[in-house]
Amino acid sequence: MAERLSRTRRLLAALLLASGAAAASAAAPDTVAVAPPAPAAVAPLGWSALGAPEQQRLAPLRDSWNDLPAAAQTRFARAAHDWDRLDAGQRERVERHIARWAQMSPEQRRQFRARYETFSHLPAEQQQRMRAAFRRFQSLPPDERAKLRAEYETMAPDQRRAFLAGATAQRHASRMREFVRAAGPRERAAVRDALRTLTPEQRHRLLRHWRALPAAERDAFRRRFLALSPQQRAAELDRHALPEH
Repeated sequence: MAERLSRTRRLLAALLLASGAAAASAAAPDTVAVAPPAPAAVAPLGWSALGAPEQQRLAPLRDSWNDLPAAAQTRFARAAHDWDRLDAGQRERVERHIARWAQMSPEQRRQFRARYETFSHLPAEQQQRMRAAFRRFQSLPPDERAKLRAEYETMAPDQRRAFLAGATAQRHASRMREFVRAAGPRERAAVRDALRTLTPEQRHRLLRHWRALPAAERDAFRRRFLALSPQQRAAELDRHALPEH
């Protein structure tokens, strides 16, 4: 039951952030296989900066081009530029996303940008999980997708924010338990004490760094970190300069 609830929460969280918004790096998720994902922070691309062939391909977006998130502009522009290199399926997806954006009302575009901003400020690892969850959502039977969408539609804005905050807190707590369990029985009390001395942001940085290490290096890193004084730990984390490993 708990596993089922967790799965539902992940899928719904992905829907909240991704559906109609930033499924995977803006308006054209997983559309252009030949182009790398656009970075989260990218300068807006003016319509006049596009070449004539790109403008012709993206003509339905002309009047609302400036409403697109900058990363979405970049991905659409890449798709139009590389059109001859795309296969039929990729072209169909590009055209579908163009039509979807062109048909949005101004309010829908505003909501899209807001959800995209939320998505783009998530840690890269969390964005990847959201993309994976959204792909799972898309693979669900139509009745299950409809049920999740109905749950999403009935949420007030403050409920959606609370839901996402709760999902994030749940993931963070799970990672903290993983970090503590990885230590030997004699070390766990010291690990818990060390975590209590850190701010939430410092704990996030610590766990993110630890999880990014190869499994064979994690124990040594944890022991070096525990050997520091509380002040040294905080200073190292605040400077984004964790002990060398």
